[in-house]
Amino acid sequence: MNSTAAGDKSARIEVLHGRDLIAAGEVRVIPVSPRVAIGGTAGLHPERKHDGNEDVIAYISSGDAEAVAVADGHFGKRAAELAIEVAVAELSRSRLRFGDPLGALSLVMGQSLRRIAEVLAPEFKRIENSPETSLLVLLRQGEQAFVANIGDSLALRRGSRGALELLNPLQRNWLGIGCALATECPDGHGVRAAAANLGIGFWQRGKAEKAFAMRQSLEQHYSASLAIEPGMSLLIGTDGLLEGREDAEEKIGYSLLRAEGQTAEQVAHEILAGAMARGCPDNVAFVLLLPDDHQPEAAG
Repeated sequence: MNSTAAGDKSARIEVLHGRDLIAAGEVRVIPVSPRVAIGGTAGLHPERKHDGNEDVIAYISSGDAEAVAVADGHFGKRAAELAIEVAVAELSRSRLRFGDPLGALSLVMGQSLRRIAEVLAPEFKRIENSPETSLLVLLRQGEQAFVANIGDSLALRRGSRGALELLNPLQRNWLGIGCALATECPDGHGVRAAAANLGIGFWQRGKAEKAFAMRQSLEQHYSASLAIEPGMSLLIGTDGLLEGREDAEEKIGYSLLRAEGQTAEQVAHEILAGAMARGCPDNVAFVLLLPDDHQPEAAG
């Protein structure tokens, strides 16, 4: 869904909610500019997911700065929606200008986690099967980009001649009630007191301790910076992008290689068509950022 979220009025904000894209095989592309597009699909088997389509993705731009935030929910879309809501509000409030970009992205992570715990803990009251989400945020300021990630979403880049490259390691931890407890109690002590503060009740001592032990602290999230090189394309999205066949990465890289002369909207449709051809077993959401000097051929 093409929508403008609340925030600084000088920032452009586009959000695609999975809840608006739930039919099997349905695809949607939001053209933001000739070099930027948002794409998504519920995949061919949304009935296999706990909550249909659990992806949410946002694109924000202000001046020569731009940001992407993508969340992929587990056990429901509630945590993903809350994470993107916080990320959009915090990033747009400062018009994407931060003296310490990596510190700002870490703050977004922490605020998202707190919001998820505050809203969901009173309702679910236990770690097991309560909603969780990945969260990947990429912030670009001029010729520098900054990435923060927790979970298994993807930030991919492709140079003018190079192969598709994953910028962030995939992690097996997500923002949710368990992560909130692990962050509050990194040494494992005081778990029950922290749980009580969050309104979480332990259902059985052994199971609770095992579920807690499986969670990692927010302090273990990944962050890094990179230089934006001439001719570089960026593709930020959920892990569904690469599922279906072993050659998915190669096929997407080929689509980006052939992007010259096409709009980002056209390339996004090609990426989604490729996902469908591979069987698309998972929800997919992504933002495509083509190079700054990208010039599509004029129609006609």
